[in-house]
Parts: sequence; C-alpha cells; structure tokens
Amino acid sequence: MRSLSPPAAEVYRTDRDRFVTALFAPPDRREDLFALYAFAVTLARVGETSTEPLAGHIRLQWWRETLAGDGPDARGNPLAEAVRHAVRRHGLARADLLALIDATAAVLDPLPIADTTALLAHAAAVAWPMTRLGLGLLGKDILLASPAAERVIQVTTAGVLGGILRATPRHLARGRILMPIDRLRTAGVVPERLLAGERSPGVATVAAEIAAVAMTVLPPASATAQIPPEIAPLLLHAITTRVLLARLRRRGFNLFAPRAVTPPIVRLWLANRFGRY
Repeated sequence: MRSLSPPAAEVYRTDRDRFVTALFAPPDRREDLFALYAFAVTLARVGETSTEPLAGHIRLQWWRETLAGDGPDARGNPLAEAVRHAVRRHGLARADLLALIDATAAVLDPLPIADTTALLAHAAAVAWPMTRLGLGLLGKDILLASPAAERVIQVTTAGVLGGILRATPRHLARGRILMPIDRLRTAGVVPERLLAGERSPGVATVAAEIAAVAMTVLPPASATAQIPPEIAPLLLHAITTRVLLARLRRRGFNLFAPRAVTPPIVRLWLANRFGRY
C-alpha cells in the first residue's frame, strides 16, 4: 500500500488485527506503535520461517546488535530506523526490545514448550516487555503496578496464546511445535509424527485447552471500565482475541481449516467508544 509507511504496511500485510487496533492510537503516536508492532511481527516471523535454529539465532543477533547501537547501522532498514526513532522519541527501554528478542530465541528449538507452565512463561516473557513498551508509547503516566497496566498484561498474554494457535500450521511447516508437549502426548499426539505431517484429532483437544486458558487470562469487559482512554489501542486486543477464539471454537478448534481474517471493526469501534473491552 503506497500511502503507508514501511512499518505500517508490514503490519497491514501480516497482522490485520494489530493494524486496525493501532488506528485508534493518537495520530502523533500511531507510526511509533506501527513500528513496535512491525518489530513484534518480524520477530515472530523469524521463528515461523527459520528452518534451522541457528539461522534464526543469527537473524536475532543482528537485531540485538542493531538495537543496542554497537552493531550494524540501522540506515537502509526502514523498520530498524523506525524502532530506533520510537526509542529515542519516547525514551523506551532498549532492554524491553532485547527481552522480546530473547523470548523469541528461547523457542527456536523444535520442541521448546514442555508443559502448560512453560507455555504461560513464554507468553509472559512476551507480554511484559510488550506492555512496558506500549505504555511507554501511549500511557507514560500509568504505573506498571496499576490496575490499568495489569489489564494490558492480561490482554497481551491472552493474545500471545491466541497467536500461537493461529500460527501453529506455520510453526509445523518449519519443524516447530509451540503447544505443550505433555498435553499433546496425553491427547494421543506423537510430536514427531505431527512434525512429519500427521494430523491427529488430539491437536484440536490441546488447542481447546489453550483457548480455555487464554479466556481465563482475559479480563472481563467490566474490569476494563474506567481505564485511561489513551491506552485503548492496547486493550482492543481483548476484542480481537475473543473473536479469534470464538472462530476457532465454531470450527471445532481445527487449526488447519481455512479461516476468515477480517478484523471486527464495528466491535472495536464500539469498545473504543464506550471503554469496555
């Protein structure tokens, strides 16, 4: 799309839900939010497109060095330039960007998630730095210990879990499983056969379990009342995650069935208008 910046175009192409929620951000901060989301999408794609862990680690190391300021120059890479601009403009902590890289690196192996505890730990490892960065962009005066920040963390954690379900076919195509291995085995799924292309009905069973965990993590709409409106774009992910999980439930948690990707724009507008997410 010619009218979009490179980060915005990347988010539009790869994560339409995030693109639409970012449109609710103040115009003077929207591009920086697009940069953050495009960075998150790029990291996710490292895991989804790397056929070998080493190749993924090499790509992540480039980002570490570039964002730390002691590696390759960011000039010539529109996303790297945009992320570094957002860091400078809003005083964001580079440590949070590096934490996102580390969270990606931790799950590059074929079977990195042993159980549900490990799955939640991974989701938290992504949600906490994303929350800090998001608040740094949109809600500088909101403390991490506040109820508002807690709601953002919950919404982001649930979004990570939903994203894992949505990306499972891509993960499998690249020889990785981010579902809990112990739950798969209990459901009769042999991970090695799953990686080889076997499609066991037990995958849907485990997907339903993960979806149930995500719904438990999501705060009820009533809990998001009186949340500062400036951080609404971060909470709107509660809507998109609920819609994703509902669509999965309607098709029996078959992660391999074709799916609609149209964001629930009307619901997002109403949630933003009335402050209930």
